[in-house]
Amino acid sequence: MKMEILRIAKQCRFKKALIFGMGGGGDIVGCVTTANFLKELGFEVLYGSIVWDRMVVDPKPGPRMIEELKNIDVVNSTVAIANENTRTYYDVIPTVARASKILKKVVALDITKGVKKLVDGIASFVEQSKIDLIVGMDSGGDALCM
Repeated sequence: MKMEILRIAKQCRFKKALIFGMGGGGDIVGCVTTANFLKELGFEVLYGSIVWDRMVVDPKPGPRMIEELKNIDVVNSTVAIANENTRTYYDVIPTVARASKILKKVVALDITKGVKKLVDGIASFVEQSKIDLIVGMDSGGDALCM
């Protein structure tokens, strides 16, 4: 994977990457090593995650709509920027907020509106933010179930 990222990195104009956990909420932790590698190559890295927590964190496990969150900066219908104060409407602290304590801001992705809307939302965000590399990471098998 390292060689493939090196090959792609050479073609990037803006040297800005979005790296996101594409399975459950904790997958954002798996992004750290790849993000550090990209930083060594001179990239500015934005971290992201599907808004999805397990029962031990959230009594309503599974994917969350952005509209179910407060203290979040909405970019479009499927993309928002979470911070450490982001909460569900009944004050559960989602993983995107927990990760924001360390990573400062986290791109929160809402998969509940379907693939086409998510792709359109990410494409719009990527264009607006001048991102030229997107990496999806999964730390387990749950992304295969989506």
